[in-house]
Amino acid sequence: YLREKSYNPARRDGNANVVEHIRSPSARPSKYDRYQAPSAITLPGLESSDGHIAEDNETKDGNITTPEYSSELVIWPECWTHLIDSLQPTQGDIASSHVKRKRYQIAIWWLSVDNNKGRFSLEQFKRRIDVLHLVQSAYARHYVMSNIERIHHSERSSNGERERDDDDRVLNLTEFIPHATNAYSSSGNFVKKNSNGRDLDIVYNPVKGIHFTDEIIRRAGGKRAKSMSCGSTVCSGIKFTPIGKGVNGQDRLTGEEVVELLKRAKVYIDFGPHPGMDRIPREAALAGCIVLTNREGAANFDEDVPLPSMFKIKNFDADEIFTILKDCCFNDAKYEEFKAMIEPYRNWIVNQHTQMRVCVDRFMERVTKDRMHLNSSEKASQPDDVF
Repeated sequence: YLREKSYNPARRDGNANVVEHIRSPSARPSKYDRYQAPSAITLPGLESSDGHIAEDNETKDGNITTPEYSSELVIWPECWTHLIDSLQPTQGDIASSHVKRKRYQIAIWWLSVDNNKGRFSLEQFKRRIDVLHLVQSAYARHYVMSNIERIHHSERSSNGERERDDDDRVLNLTEFIPHATNAYSSSGNFVKKNSNGRDLDIVYNPVKGIHFTDEIIRRAGGKRAKSMSCGSTVCSGIKFTPIGKGVNGQDRLTGEEVVELLKRAKVYIDFGPHPGMDRIPREAALAGCIVLTNREGAANFDEDVPLPSMFKIKNFDADEIFTILKDCCFNDAKYEEFKAMIEPYRNWIVNQHTQMRVCVDRFMERVTKDRMHLNSSEKASQPDDVF
């Protein structure tokens, strides 16, 4: 497996951290065993077809030829983009055999935008035309394309064409909830309880937008709010429950516990940041909750959070939100009306599983096409620090 290692004084690019390769029989978490994917024995690009460790190919005049691209691909999470060029072989990885070394392809998985924190700079968007950008959300695609177009809009290669079409550098993917399949939906696992069958009113994420949640609670009851031993707060007859254990929900729940909690709730509110197409709003909808969000980050894109507009609050207004919450908690007819309005969102979530299969097929086709394209290109069109 790969892990981040702090400070390497020998690096010349100013990056103090590197990624190192750790050989371990337990490198793959047990939850991924069902994929039956073997762990990598060596770093990408090092092992040749005959089992030897590969190196750069030296010509008779002493020059090193540009390695061709192998079928290997390293996908970097968006929070590790500053480490892309640090994945280098250790002395233990390198053998003395002189066989041709191959490059590996590189992709970034933009599961979020905000968590990158600008580590992949504008200069890298300009230079790293070898990097394929895999985007989980319309928000991420907008961010990546905006940076690419900002730099490459007027840039042309020597023959008057772009070195590579901007759209070819970005590939749409998606993400699905494992239990959210068509079989799950048709089997009746969507919770159909009416408002009387749910003992929790409002649930919220205690680590996201808590200052907005506190303002809603103050609007609901202010000083009359009553804290309960379970961590919930009750005011004006409405129970606000954090997704967590202990005081203020500070202790984390397991994924299964989160789902079970959501199944007991009428409404899930999320007025914090949405760095990507977040999981909990989708799980809440699947569990039968009415979902309220803001329009921050991915929540501003209907492709990522296709909720009815009345459930996506553009400008935070505690009075407006409290009115909706009262209708959900005290007006059964309104609750059923709102739940029906959420149904298209639930169906969209279920269909993400099918959409992901289409995206993966497209991804495999693109990676194969890119390898052929890169191997046929002159090395002058590649950045000096690709490998």
